[in-house]
Amino acid sequence: MGSTRGRKIIPSRHSKKIHGRSAVRGRHPPTDRHCLPPIGKKKALLVGFSFGSLIGLQAVAESPERYHGYVGLSHFVTILESEEILDIEGRARAARKSETEILAKLEKIGPPPYKNHPQERVVNALIKNLVIEDTKNPFPASEYIGSALWSKYYKPQNFVGLALGRNFSGKALEDEIYTIDARDHVNRIEVPMLWISGKQDTTLSQTLAHEYFGQIKDPHGKEFIWLEDVAHPVHLEAPSTFQTAIREFSSKKLGVLK
Repeated sequence: MGSTRGRKIIPSRHSKKIHGRSAVRGRHPPTDRHCLPPIGKKKALLVGFSFGSLIGLQAVAESPERYHGYVGLSHFVTILESEEILDIEGRARAARKSETEILAKLEKIGPPPYKNHPQERVVNALIKNLVIEDTKNPFPASEYIGSALWSKYYKPQNFVGLALGRNFSGKALEDEIYTIDARDHVNRIEVPMLWISGKQDTTLSQTLAHEYFGQIKDPHGKEFIWLEDVAHPVHLEAPSTFQTAIREFSSKKLGVLK
């Protein structure tokens, strides 16, 4: 939410009281411009990633007439239950791999809810170390930054805006991120839907996402794709697979992007 196509949310110009649902309904101006195409204009195929998937799903549920379809990547459901599942899976993986040091550290910290954000980040790093060898193409931040630096679509000031926007929106949305449950807000949508998840995701439990996907009613058809050796940023770690999936979904379900 901090930056879209190089445009940024400027903290001094926008209230810190921003929320996922108010953003969807257009009460937050930058999101209104970038997330919701105006009625009467061309429809959009909306793609939501990570926490943005919650906002994207709500947008499509509330204004289906504005969208061709919805694609959810590494979908968000709810933080606490996600962390509980990741903790259980992480301990089991550590035991299978005889990673006694990592297992001991996880045991010492204990299960969620965690005491603070630093503790949460330590657990995430420990579990992430367990899946590195199972991830085919872990996408390093340095490569991402390098690609952006050479892109004709970005200028140096856009990187400053991205950093400021991420910091601002992360703080402004923190309370909601840790309390909201997508299942309380969306259980049906009226456009075709595709979700793509990596089985090595250690940021958000995709086991939980897959379960939630099965609960959503979609009379227009829905599809879930598991990527075996991919973690959280599925579109960056498996770009060719992601692009192919988008084109096939768009052509088959929507008749666009043929």
